[in-house]
Amino acid sequence: MSREASAPRSPWLESFVRRQLDLFRGRGGFVLATIAALIGTASNAPGLEMLIVASIVFAVLGLAFELRLRPRYNELLLQVEQEKSTAKAAARALQSALEAQLRKLAEFCEINQSHHRVSIYCHVGEEFVMLARESTNMSLRKPGRGVYPSDMGVIGQAWNVGETFRSRWPEDRDEWNEFQSTEYGLALQEVAALSMHTRSVGAKRLEQGSMKVGVLVIESTEPQGVRKSHLTKAEESMLLRSICEILAVSQPQFPAVAEYQRSHALVHAGA
Repeated sequence: MSREASAPRSPWLESFVRRQLDLFRGRGGFVLATIAALIGTASNAPGLEMLIVASIVFAVLGLAFELRLRPRYNELLLQVEQEKSTAKAAARALQSALEAQLRKLAEFCEINQSHHRVSIYCHVGEEFVMLARESTNMSLRKPGRGVYPSDMGVIGQAWNVGETFRSRWPEDRDEWNEFQSTEYGLALQEVAALSMHTRSVGAKRLEQGSMKVGVLVIESTEPQGVRKSHLTKAEESMLLRSICEILAVSQPQFPAVAEYQRSHALVHAGA
């Protein structure tokens, strides 16, 4: 019988090697761990002392590798978290700046009565996303659905032709629903879900140079609460120009846009 076949197994030795490999696992060296495991399969072969040395070396190398990389990895994690925090703070500041400008514009154009509401939308993909809304009436300031189709409604019409104005919309809600559906191609179910019964509205496409950057929408629950003069005054205001500059430069950083893109990315990933 050969020496290789008769070599006795050592429970202590196998336990020792196993402990060394356990020490090495998760210590930053998958390749080295694999090599150690392969060597461990020859524990019944001659030269077991070499196996002991090899396992110790692998364990020490793995530990040293982890100790060297862990600070760098932790630094990177900390840097990523700091950058995320900074980006969120910048997005909140951007949102606050736009809302403040919109509030001042409403005051300047005298569209700050309780029956008024003014909103700003930007075009993302195939839809409009609401970025900001202002009204002294808290019930009218609610964001609602926040996303609207680009080929329907007053917003889409203003985006395509530049400006639109309508007044004296029906007072009866059922007639109003039917009018919105027929005039703007909205489903009756969608129209019925709209919380604001708008009686007059003006919408203007916002531009920065030759670039379309958004749509300004002024609404009122009064039949003549919005007039063309409101749109004209807004157009002549430096406040609206400032808003256009903000949208042109920073649109992707707005929280609503980021959330829209994130949700659509998840939908496409799950498709």
